[in-house]
Amino acid sequence: MPTYKLTYFNTMGRAEAIRLLLALAGEKFEDVRYTFDEYPKAQPAVAAKSVTGQMPILEVGDEKDGGGVITQSVAIYRYLARKYDLYGKGLWEQAQGDRIVDTILDMANPVIGAIFFSKDDAEKEERLKKCNETVPSKLAALEKLVAGPFFLKSGLSWVDVVFLAFFQYVGFAKVELSPSKYPKLKNVLDKVNANPRIAAWIKSRPQTAL
Repeated sequence: MPTYKLTYFNTMGRAEAIRLLLALAGEKFEDVRYTFDEYPKAQPAVAAKSVTGQMPILEVGDEKDGGGVITQSVAIYRYLARKYDLYGKGLWEQAQGDRIVDTILDMANPVIGAIFFSKDDAEKEERLKKCNETVPSKLAALEKLVAGPFFLKSGLSWVDVVFLAFFQYVGFAKVELSPSKYPKLKNVLDKVNANPRIAAWIKSRPQTAL
């Protein structure tokens, strides 16, 4: 049986989709979180473990697979999706899932950058204002890519989980996920949130602003 140790900041950020995927799979994991103040002291150890010096880091202890360390958030999402049959059915649907996740990240990354990497509040507000101009078009595109109750025809997948993990940042760009404008996206979120394992994780997880 695999054992997992996830290392990241004490935020949702790029690690929350990992936590949600592990929760959906019914897997327990060690959830190591650093505050931004703690991280500088921990950074050498993180760099030694990850090679690239980046987080999140997923350590996998699995006798069957051999175990080891995985970095790069999307690589971790894909690993877990494949392992727990959440990657879609067949190459074509899997490619569509990759396409949708790339679109989700194209939408979310500028908002995340504005929040975490602006030098001051004025710059953050200016960058978020620009995001406000581009995020709606990405949401409109995603609305068209929903195949049914979930993004993929085969059912609940990593794509829906990634969307749930990152949709929160839309609000920081002052864009509302309106049911009248994006009914399919709203339905996806409602259905993913209703999953018992997802709901249990959200109820019990540490509460952070981001």
